Amino acid sequence: MKAKKKDNPPHPAQYEAKVLDEMIMVEPGAWRAYPVPIDLDKMPGCHIKGAFNVAGGYGSDIEVIIFYERCYRQWEHRMVRNYRGNPREVPSLYRSGRVAMANFDIELPRSDTYYFVFNNHFSNFSYKEVTARVFLSYGE
Repeated sequence: MKAKKKDNPPHPAQYEAKVLDEMIMVEPGAWRAYPVPIDLDKMPGCHIKGAFNVAGGYGSDIEVIIFYERCYRQWEHRMVRNYRGNPREVPSLYRSGRVAMANFDIELPRSDTYYFVFNNHFSNFSYKEVTARVFLSYGE
């Protein structure tokens, strides 16, 4: 992640760092997770922001979830164990629900490694093509 200073910021944040700006294919019954390490001493007032849209399958939907690292590990363990313990009970910072598109702007409250997850575990047959633009916004 390389940060760049904004010329004329529309809000107080002075820097942006790209997390993701691409098309992602998520297989049926699977998920894709992206770790995002955050140090609030170096990135004060950090938000994870962006948008995504989905194509493919009935409903063209996906679930996006943002977890703290410890919570992601719990969720992942429950998902791998085929729902022994409800994965929805694991706390998250953000859950989109099953949607075809969304915009988001989530303040990151502490230093941690966050996990940005595209979850297609609910689909038995459909690949999902997700176009996502995700970035960090931070600064004075």
